Amino acid sequence: MELAREDIYFLRSLCRGIFALALSAVVLVALFIASYQFREPKPANSAIDTTILGKQFKTILGTSRIQENALLVTGLEAQEDGNNALITTPLVFDAQNYPYLRYRFDGLQPGVRVQFFWSTAENPEQTFTAVIPSKSGTSSTFNLGAQPAWQGTITDIALFITGDLRAQPLRIPEITFASHSWHAFVASIWSDWTAFRGWSGSSINYLYGTSIQAVAGIVSPTVAMAIWAGLALVFLYLIDCFWLPGNLISYGAAILIPWIALDLLWQSELSAQLQDTKYLFSGNSTHEKHLVDVDQNIYSYANRLKEDVLPSSPSKIFILHNSQGHNFYRLKTQYYLLPHNIYNFNHWQPDQLIQPGDYILALGAVPGLFFDVSKGELRWQDNILTVAVVDQDPLGTLMRVRPAANLPVHPDSQQEEFSG
Repeated sequence: MELAREDIYFLRSLCRGIFALALSAVVLVALFIASYQFREPKPANSAIDTTILGKQFKTILGTSRIQENALLVTGLEAQEDGNNALITTPLVFDAQNYPYLRYRFDGLQPGVRVQFFWSTAENPEQTFTAVIPSKSGTSSTFNLGAQPAWQGTITDIALFITGDLRAQPLRIPEITFASHSWHAFVASIWSDWTAFRGWSGSSINYLYGTSIQAVAGIVSPTVAMAIWAGLALVFLYLIDCFWLPGNLISYGAAILIPWIALDLLWQSELSAQLQDTKYLFSGNSTHEKHLVDVDQNIYSYANRLKEDVLPSSPSKIFILHNSQGHNFYRLKTQYYLLPHNIYNFNHWQPDQLIQPGDYILALGAVPGLFFDVSKGELRWQDNILTVAVVDQDPLGTLMRVRPAANLPVHPDSQQEEFSG
């Protein structure tokens, strides 16, 4: 089958754009390797990678069992800060010889977070920590050398696991401490770009692709793709000037292909979140969905107040919180307390709106707000309000305004803002 002239023209232009991208990639990789070799500190003695099998770990928190050479974490222990497991092993080596941690976790659920702990001989009473990015069933690499505390003589290491195993054991075959190499550094960048950290409200518009803890030398994939495409455009321009003139198809390919690569990383995040969402919500009632959602603690608290504390008929509730403007905690609490009449503006309303029988809900600590237990008085600045505490919870304190003659008086009747 013969191709039409237009098809041949298009393919040539596309190949020109791909050639420019390939040339750009080669140059960038070469520059990266050269810069890495120049600036990366070299240890005095070459080190051989050290591997620790899963069965060598000792379980301090949670439950586990050995399967061949791997460790299976089968259960987490309930504590005040959530469900946790801790596995540890003594290990003595010089931190500067092993700047990379290579590992793989099988059965890692999206709701599970793994932290790496270590102790040093120089600071035996202090424990250092770093959250390590990972993806279930995939080998990952973490740049420990970029952590300021990764120095001196390492004496103990541990993995701290938090979250929900979801009835599936977490399998840890082995972890490896790797020596200096440019390919280990590249692997750490790729692991950081592809790790799933959960979907947020801004994930639909942004791909962060890097951990919260800034790691030296790791840039956002968005920046990396922009540099790749930008250098390819420069090469296309030089080809046009000194060799053969091109067209917009070549330039379009040099822009679209990195864009598509970036979108594939975003789609990977979306696919991981889709599987997590299906697991959490599929087949559940609305109430059950709220109980497993990210705001489950707020929903449970507000639901308890509505069912066990507040009257069934709509009441007036003033919500106070140490925040300005829109705040997730305040707004979610207001939403779940509906159909009660909620005043949630982070300041007191005019005096005539506060009546005996109204409720005041202080979410957490509110600066400048004090409660005199002996007198049953709520105080802020020069104002006093007689209240009765009807419910106390780690998330908030609910008070009801009692009949009294000393309701707060503001001569100018202006709304008074609570400082955040």
